[in-house]
Amino acid sequence: MYQGLYRELPDIQAYLDRIGMPAPQQLSVDYLDQLVLAHQYQVPFENIDTSDKNLTISLETEAIFDKIVTRKRGGCCFELNALFLKLLCALGFDAWACRCRVLRGKDFFPPSSHRAALVRMEGSIYFCDVGYGGPQPACGIKVEDGSTRTCAGQTFIIRRNDEYWWTLIYLSKEGPEETMQFTMMPEEEVDFVPLSHFCFTHPDSFFSTGERVISRRIPGGSVSIEGDLFTRIESGVRQETMITDENQYLTLLSQEFDITL
Repeated sequence: MYQGLYRELPDIQAYLDRIGMPAPQQLSVDYLDQLVLAHQYQVPFENIDTSDKNLTISLETEAIFDKIVTRKRGGCCFELNALFLKLLCALGFDAWACRCRVLRGKDFFPPSSHRAALVRMEGSIYFCDVGYGGPQPACGIKVEDGSTRTCAGQTFIIRRNDEYWWTLIYLSKEGPEETMQFTMMPEEEVDFVPLSHFCFTHPDSFFSTGERVISRRIPGGSVSIEGDLFTRIESGVRQETMITDENQYLTLLSQEFDITL
């Protein structure tokens, strides 16, 4: 019933080509960092299938590969980080999925509704995320209490909460922001099926509202669409444009996110 979740990547080279990365000469933290950054540059976070088309997303490997690699779309965390984990494992990294709860922008304790990846390298474990629509490290960040890394102009800190949970903190201009918590326990692919269902159907979930959310990292900033608002942040300068018709929306998708529907 869930065999499709566990299938291997159909084409490793095609995936590397999609994000503009060469195959590794050897596995290293530096190459891992390059993979994370390239993925965030080339593959946007987006929920177009559920917001615009009212479709149910598939978490099967071949369906996600077709969407992200073949059709050059983006996806949500359950798609992007799932496929990225498949790539990491196919390249030979010791990697596994982890469960997360998003804290940013919430004044309550939320349920787990996000997934990321953990990679064991050189005696340490690194947290990697290519599927979050908000601030996310543009590199792997060592899972160690007080660990700090600055990548692509953004600084993040890891804080240990207790025996099971860790917190990722983003150092914004306004001060420290708790972005998400994660646990290091390996998760099975099948465990994310109900979490994905919750995110897109439960009335308490943001994504159940049907509002479109699209974002992509660019050098020096990001571009995003939330509802009918397009935002470009570049070198600290923020520009906002209201989307007033379908043609403008489709043009922005093509020019700013390289998405053709």
